[in-house]
Amino acid sequence: MKRKRKDLLLANAHIITLNPKVPRAGSVFLSDGRIARIFADRRPKGLPLRGLRLIDCKGMSVVPGFVDAHFHLRSFAEKFLHLDLSPEAGIGSIEDIKERIRKACASKRQGEWIKGRGYDEWRLREKRHPTRLDLDEVAPFHPVRLSHRTGQVHVLNSMGLKILGIGADSEDPEGGLIERDLKTGLPTGVLYGMGGFLSRRIPEADEDELEKVLPLASARLLSFGITFLNDCTSHNDLRELRRFENWRRNGLIRQHLRAVMGVATFEEAEPSKTKGVIMGGAKILLHRVTGRFYPDPERLQREVEELHRRGVQIALHAIEEEEIGLALEALARAIERYPRPHRHRIEHCSLCPDPHLERIASLGVVVVSQPAFIYLNGERYRTTIPEEKRRYLYRLRSFLERGVVLAAGSDSPVGDPNPMLSIFACLFRSSRDGNPIGGDEALGLEQAIKVHTLSAAYACFEEGNRGSIELGKAADLVVLNEHLESIPAERIRDIRPVLTILDGEVVFEDMD
Repeated sequence: MKRKRKDLLLANAHIITLNPKVPRAGSVFLSDGRIARIFADRRPKGLPLRGLRLIDCKGMSVVPGFVDAHFHLRSFAEKFLHLDLSPEAGIGSIEDIKERIRKACASKRQGEWIKGRGYDEWRLREKRHPTRLDLDEVAPFHPVRLSHRTGQVHVLNSMGLKILGIGADSEDPEGGLIERDLKTGLPTGVLYGMGGFLSRRIPEADEDELEKVLPLASARLLSFGITFLNDCTSHNDLRELRRFENWRRNGLIRQHLRAVMGVATFEEAEPSKTKGVIMGGAKILLHRVTGRFYPDPERLQREVEELHRRGVQIALHAIEEEEIGLALEALARAIERYPRPHRHRIEHCSLCPDPHLERIASLGVVVVSQPAFIYLNGERYRTTIPEEKRRYLYRLRSFLERGVVLAAGSDSPVGDPNPMLSIFACLFRSSRDGNPIGGDEALGLEQAIKVHTLSAAYACFEEGNRGSIELGKAADLVVLNEHLESIPAERIRDIRPVLTILDGEVVFEDMD
C-alpha cells in the first residue's frame, strides 16, 4: 500500500511563482504530491493542522524545482568512481595526472582498467593533452582511459590501445579520429570523437559499484534543488533506458527522469513513457572532429526528415556556427516538407551569429544553452575565440528578445550542475576572474530562474506539470537560504537550497 505523503505548508515565504498572473506569493499548501493552494498571505489561516507539517521559511525565497534540460546521468554518477582529474581537484599539470594514476594502480590488480575524467588541457601547465607515453610511465601493467572535461576527447595508454586493437594500421572509426605521431605514424593515445566507440568496447562500471554511488549522485543533485533530469547522452539505447527504469524503481535516483535516445533507437521503438522514465527525443551529435561534418549533410538531412516526419523531437548537438547553420538548414527543409508543430532543439548553440539567431526564431526552434560555461571557461574563450566573435558566444537575451524559448542545462559532468552558479552566470556574464564576456546578453533574475525551471520544462514537454508554482502542478519546490530580491546580485552565486521538495515530499533539508 502506497504511503500517503504528509501535507506541507510553506509559510512566511517569498515565493517566485513564474506564473505571470500571480507572480509572487507568501505561502503555498502542498497535498498528495501536488500544489493545492497558493496564498498571498505569508501566514494563512483556516487550514486543518492535523497531519500537516508547517515549515516557516523565515522570508526566504521559494522557487520551482530546478529542471536540468541537458544532463548525463551515468557519467555524473561515474565521477564518484573514477579519478577526478579536474582543475577543481587540484590537477594543474600532466605530472599531477600521472601521480593520481600511480596511486590508483597501487590499489588495483594488474590488468584492471584505471579510469579518470575531467582533465582540461588548457589549464594544465603543459597546455596539451597527455599521451600514451605519459601514461605508460606510471601504468605499464594497467589499461588506462582518461576522458577530457568535454567527453569529446579520450586518452589511452599503450595497454589500453592494445586491448582495443588500435595500432598503426587502424583506420579511423566513423566520425572519429585517432591522433598519430607525425614521424612514426603510431597512435599517440589521443582519440577524438570516439566516446561511443570506446563505451562499446571498454567495460562499464560494475553495476553493483554504480548502484552504490547512484544515491550519492542523486543526493548531491537534490542538495542543488534539481528535481528533474533530461539525460541527453547520444548513445542512449533501450538497454540503458531499462537501467534508468530500474534505478528509479529501486529508489537509487529520486529525480524525475527523461532520456533522449540515440537515433538508431528510433528504428526499434516509438517515443513513450515507460515505468518511471520518459523516453524523449532523438539526439544527433553534429561535429567536425575529423575536419569533415559528421554525420555528412546528406545523412543528416535524411535522419532529420525521417525523425521529424515521425513526430520525434530532435535534439541537435551543434556548437560552432558552421554546425549550427547545417542543423538549421536540415530542420528548415524537414519542416517545409512535412509541416507540423514541433519542439526541436539545438543543444549548446555556442557561437550563434545574427543570421542563425533570426532563423532559429523563424523556425520556432528551442535553444538549450549552458550559461555557466561563460563563468567556467571564460578565460579560455577570451584566449581562443576572436574578439569579433565573442559577442555571439552563448547568447541569452538576444534569444528572448526574438521570442525563442531558451532553456538551461548544465551538461554535467562537463559543467557544474549547480543551478545557482548558472543563474549567476546569466546575470553577470563574466569569467572566473570577473571579466565580462560575450556582449550585452545578461538576463534579469526572474528570466534567469525561468530558463532553469519553466523553460527547461518546456524543452522536455513538461511545462504542464512542473516548472512553475501553480495550482495542480507537481509539488517540486526549492527553499533557498536568502530572499533573492533583497540581496546584492553578486551574492547569487553563493545562494544554496535549504529544502528540496519532490512530489510533495522533503528529500533534502538543511534548515539549521
